[in-house]
Amino acid sequence: MFQLLSAKSDINSLQLSSIIRFGMMWCIYMVLAWSGVGMADIADFELFLFTANLFAFAFINGGKNAILNFVGGNISIDSLISGSLICFLASGLMMGTLFLMAAGILVDFPVDFSGLDYLHLPALFIVVLISGATLDFFLLLKKKYRMIVYQSIVVNLLMLLMVCWYAFIHQELAQLFLSLIAVMSLPMLAAILMGIPGLNTVLRFPFGPFLKDSFLPLSLFALLGGLAVFIDGYLVLFLTESAEEFAIFRYGARELPLSVILAGGLTAALIPSLVQSKEEGKIRLKKELRTLYHQVFPLSIILILVSPILFPLVFTPDFAAAAGVFNIYLLLVISRVLLPQTFLYADKRNKALIGAALMEIIINLVLSILLYQYFGIYGIAWASVFAYLGGKVVMLIHVKRNSVVSIRELLIPAYYLGYVALLLLAYLISTLYTVWL
Repeated sequence: MFQLLSAKSDINSLQLSSIIRFGMMWCIYMVLAWSGVGMADIADFELFLFTANLFAFAFINGGKNAILNFVGGNISIDSLISGSLICFLASGLMMGTLFLMAAGILVDFPVDFSGLDYLHLPALFIVVLISGATLDFFLLLKKKYRMIVYQSIVVNLLMLLMVCWYAFIHQELAQLFLSLIAVMSLPMLAAILMGIPGLNTVLRFPFGPFLKDSFLPLSLFALLGGLAVFIDGYLVLFLTESAEEFAIFRYGARELPLSVILAGGLTAALIPSLVQSKEEGKIRLKKELRTLYHQVFPLSIILILVSPILFPLVFTPDFAAAAGVFNIYLLLVISRVLLPQTFLYADKRNKALIGAALMEIIINLVLSILLYQYFGIYGIAWASVFAYLGGKVVMLIHVKRNSVVSIRELLIPAYYLGYVALLLLAYLISTLYTVWL
C-alpha cells in the first residue's frame, strides 16, 4: 500500500494522481453535505457534473487509450502529443456544441433543476474537460511521473477551494460553475504548451489511422462501456421524479475509488508493454495482480461492514440511504479486478470491446427497469453489478478464443475466489445488521 505514495513509476504516478482526484471529490461531497447547502442545490451541482461527464467521458477514456496504442513505431513522442491534442481539442469543441444542440431533449427532466438554467456553462465545462484530459498521459509519455502527481494536487485542490468558497461564502451556482471552468482550463493550457514542440511535424501525423483504428473505436467502446452509469442516473430521475432521490443515489453510486484507480492505472500502464511484448506483459500482469487483490478486496470488505454507520456521520443523516447503494456498487470490485480488456486493447480487437460494451448496456437497461419495480433505486444499482460482470465475461470468452493468454493467466484463482466469498459474506452481514440500526 505504501508503494502507492511513490511517484517514481508509470503505474504509481497514475494511481496516486487518481487517488488525489477521488479524495478531493469526496471532500467536496462532505463540504456540500455539511455546509448547510440545500438538497436541491446539491442535486443541481450533481446534475451539472453528471451532464458534463455524459458528453465528455467517452472521448476522454477512449482517446487516452488510443494515445497509448500509438506509442512506438515511427511516430515521435512530440508528434504523437501534438496530433492527439488536436483531436482532443476538436472533440471538446464538437461535444460542447452538441450539448447545446441536444440540451433541450437531454435535460427535459420531470424535476426542476435551476442549475441548468445556464446551459452555456456545462457546454464550456465539456470543452475544457475533454481538451485538458490529456495532460497526465502527455506527462506519462515524457516520463515526467512526479509532474503527473503535482498537477493533480494543484487542480483538485483548487476545485475544492472553489466549492468551499461557494458553500460558505457566496452561494451562487453560476459563479461556482464559472470558477470550475476556470480551474479546468489550467490543464488544457498546460496540454497545449506540451503540444507546441511537435507542431512542426504535425502535418506528417497519421490522423487517418489514429482516428479510424484507435481514437474513434476506443471512444465508442468507452461510450458503451461507461454508459451504464448515466443510464442509471437518468432512470433514477425519471422513475423516482425526485431531486432528493437523485442526490442520494449519486452520493451512493460510486465504486471504491481505490479499485477503480488501481485497476485503471494498471490497465493503462500495461497496454504499451503488451503492445511491445506479450510475454513480458503477462509476467508483469501476474506480478501486479497479487498486490491488486490484497489492496482492494480487504478495504472493500471493511467499507461494506462500516458504511451504514459512516455515511450518516460523514455526509449527514440525510444521506444514510446512500450507504445501501454504495455497498452494492462496492461489489463491482469482483469484476473490476478482471483485466481481459488490457489484452483486447493491446491487440486492437475493437469489435470485441464494443460487443462486450453493448451486452453490458442491454443487461443494465433491462435489469434496471425490472429490478426497480421490486427494490427501488437499489435494484438499479444491482443491475449495474450484473451488467458489468456480464461485459467482463464476454471479454474473457473472446480472450480465451482469440488471444495468446488463458483465463488462468488473468487471475490468481485461489486468492480471487477466496476474496470474493469474503466480500459477499461481508455484504450479507452488513445488510442484516443495517435492518436493526
